[in-house]
Amino acid sequence: MKVDYREFSELLNIDKPDFSYFKLNENELDKYEDLEYKFFNLLTENPSDLLIHKNNITYFIHRDPKDKEWNLTTLVDDIPTSDIRGSYKECFEDLLSQIKYADLFLELARQEKMTSLNNFNEKKEKIGLWVEPLKDPIIKKEILFYENGEKIGKYVKLFNNNEYAEIGNKNNNQVFYYDKNDLNLKGSDSMKVEVLQYFKGKINDIEFQNEQMFNTAEYLIENIENKFGEVPKEFVKDLKENIEYAGEKYDGFSYNVLEESIINSINSSVKFEDLFINYAGDNWKLNDINEKIRSGKYNFSKEEKKIEKEKFKEEKKRKTRIRTRDKENEK
Repeated sequence: MKVDYREFSELLNIDKPDFSYFKLNENELDKYEDLEYKFFNLLTENPSDLLIHKNNITYFIHRDPKDKEWNLTTLVDDIPTSDIRGSYKECFEDLLSQIKYADLFLELARQEKMTSLNNFNEKKEKIGLWVEPLKDPIIKKEILFYENGEKIGKYVKLFNNNEYAEIGNKNNNQVFYYDKNDLNLKGSDSMKVEVLQYFKGKINDIEFQNEQMFNTAEYLIENIENKFGEVPKEFVKDLKENIEYAGEKYDGFSYNVLEESIINSINSSVKFEDLFINYAGDNWKLNDINEKIRSGKYNFSKEEKKIEKEKFKEEKKRKTRIRTRDKENEK
């Protein structure tokens, strides 16, 4: 199997913080749905092992040598925390819900399954995904993204046997990386300077300068919106401040524990006012945002938005069924 980068490069737009299906017109929506569907089918019809590193989390799709069943194993700090067993499609679908397309593109390039790389724009500047050899006796090559000639985004460096040597991110001349042994954040200068200079993201115009905090907020807000409707700017701001505060106040703070605690509350809540922002069941120092939720200060749980989202989800399911039927008829 070979995946053409040029054909699927627009999927990287879905990774961007400001991307939303609700902002697309009908033609754009069809284009992205078709592209996602084609990409999904291409990979699931040609199943293979996948190894994805995302901060201190590793996702590994692999086949059990005994029963031939596919597994999606999740490791946090190299310790297994979950294992999903089933068909390759089930494992791959779950993986896609937890990573970005950029993560997957890097892995496909590492396995030398992605083609049409190393492109230039009209100004002869490097753009998109590149694989570059390194003048190093141990580390063979680097796979990284360029934007208008500048190194930007996630990268990997590989040993001669194509195993990971280093994983990190670049933003022009600023670099931070995850140590290949412990996957802890490292930097050439002070940790504070590296993190502040490297990352900047926005959710509803609220700026984040910590990538892990951004990822956690994005993940939680996506799940909240899927159930209750589009969130206002004020809620994003308060959630960001509370995540930051929890990180400072709880000993041994873990983003994974925070995410799991709030996701459990989302799943068990009937209405938005039932939502409980907590850390392992404790809301110590998180009272303000919970009081605002209970008293209805956040004006976003609108029925028409929930209806609109449900219509979109049903339409997407309908189109998927039609495409599946058409594909079967073509065989």
